[in-house]
Amino acid sequence: MTLASSPPVPIETGVDMTGVWLGIGGLLVLAIIGALLIHAVRRHFNRQDDDVDGGFSLHDLRQLRDTRKLTDDEYVHMRNLLLGTRGKPAPAAEATSPTEAHDVRKQA
Repeated sequence: MTLASSPPVPIETGVDMTGVWLGIGGLLVLAIIGALLIHAVRRHFNRQDDDVDGGFSLHDLRQLRDTRKLTDDEYVHMRNLLLGTRGKPAPAAEATSPTEAHDVRKQA
């Protein structure tokens, strides 16, 4: 008997590789989606952190007062909150409005 005349015998491993490859592919897709989601969340929170610059500065408050978007009383109140002098009156030498600034300079 010769080997060339016998029919080929199929080799069975007993493992269906289709399921394994589908599982690996599914895990890969989930990993990519997770990475994109993490990237989007980080961008969102980093952008929010960049928008917050510490609030108003004294210069910003002065501009709002000078353009009459704040009254003099609102300016004094917000300036005192910003400087941490809650409830204390403004120092006498500091002007609280543009007209008072002119008057203080004349007196000096």
